[in-house]
Amino acid sequence: MSPIEAFLISVLATWRVSHLVWAEDGPWDAMAKLRSRAAGYGWGVLDCFYCLSLWVALPIAACAVYCVSEQPRMWSLALQWLALSGGAILLERVTTLTVGSTMTSAVDTAASRADVSSGQALDRPDEPVESPATKSIE
Repeated sequence: MSPIEAFLISVLATWRVSHLVWAEDGPWDAMAKLRSRAAGYGWGVLDCFYCLSLWVALPIAACAVYCVSEQPRMWSLALQWLALSGGAILLERVTTLTVGSTMTSAVDTAASRADVSSGQALDRPDEPVESPATKSIE
């Protein structure tokens, strides 16, 4: 495995584990229970994707550096650690942006099919709705 392949796989693993712990309930609600117990102890690290990705990336970076490098160095571990966390954060932002824009466009489409000001649905769904912001002042 090349170092680039190892890095990309490590970024994906960091994102997956961080997202699982941070945003998903997991099998048998294990992650939800973990987050609830952690909150009881005052552990806010599980509530912040950025913080969590740092801690998840550390063991993955150590494994990647010591498994791939012939002569692992401490600075290499530090760079790999921060790079994995940064890659996971970028992936989270991209996936959140993609999902968010899809949901926003669905809401905009639904809002454009109904007259928001009066709460009445239009007789013809393909008829454009003029919003109060776009109405011309006469």
